[in-house]
Amino acid sequence: MVLATYGMVLRDRDALAEVAWDITVADEAQYVKNSLSRSPRELRSIPAAVRVALTGKPVENRLSDLWSILDWTTPGLLGSLEGFHRQVAVPVERYGDAKVREHLAATVRPFLLRRRKTDPDVASELPRKTETDRVVPLTPEQATLYEAVVRESWRRSSAPRGWRGGA
Repeated sequence: MVLATYGMVLRDRDALAEVAWDITVADEAQYVKNSLSRSPRELRSIPAAVRVALTGKPVENRLSDLWSILDWTTPGLLGSLEGFHRQVAVPVERYGDAKVREHLAATVRPFLLRRRKTDPDVASELPRKTETDRVVPLTPEQATLYEAVVRESWRRSSAPRGWRGGA
């Protein structure tokens, strides 16, 4: 596993691209919203079997923001940028086409996990801090399962071949 900033991706792209990664996670994915900028181009050059984008705002200014993120995680889902702009972005953004908006929402819904401020606590089953501000420990069964998952993850993953790293 390697944690890297977008700056490191730009600087060390060649070394990162030598490795066939199982998973690439882009936190703060707003950095890949502009598909024509350097960050998303370089990120796209890093091979990965699975790509996950994390962002609080998948659409901030234009629907092309959403296209760019989903084109990185799920290439081809929304077609080409030009086709998306002509068939989706213009009808929705300029003309408020509800039918096209609903079709887009139905298309992307399976690929988005979203939580809103009005949603109930989605992690209510996780250990919580008590009144004394201490974390409630895992049950023995939870701890055993967690340790097994971690051990198995480490066993299945070995240091990627060809990775030289960067300073």
